Amino acid sequence: MDKKIYRLLLRSLDDKLSDRKQRRLNNYLSASPELQKEKKISLKIRNSIKEQECKLFPFFAEKVMNKIIQLKKRQKEYMDFANLFLFTFKRISFSGFAIFLMLLAGFYLSEGSLSFNFLNESFDFTYFYLPAF
Repeated sequence: MDKKIYRLLLRSLDDKLSDRKQRRLNNYLSASPELQKEKKISLKIRNSIKEQECKLFPFFAEKVMNKIIQLKKRQKEYMDFANLFLFTFKRISFSGFAIFLMLLAGFYLSEGSLSFNFLNESFDFTYFYLPAF
């Protein structure tokens, strides 16, 4: 049995279908005894569920709603903590990176491998001069 047709059958039990979809479903129902059987089974299940009485405990709905509200508050608190943690982590990581760069620059300056004296005589500026026309 085609899954699309089966979904269409189940949807037809809940909602009103368009004329085109209803005709399509009717064509499949008339051609397929298996689909007819599925429709009968679905209708039996629906009717048996409708016939059952559901008795809820006193204040059941209020208890469920309170539980949902508590879960939402807990989730919001968790999100607030996560956002605070990420904000703090960003600040600390940027500060740590800046300190690392300063230490690295200080190390290279103290060793002499990095100097601010880039205008010494050993550097040849003639390479950068544009030729005169």
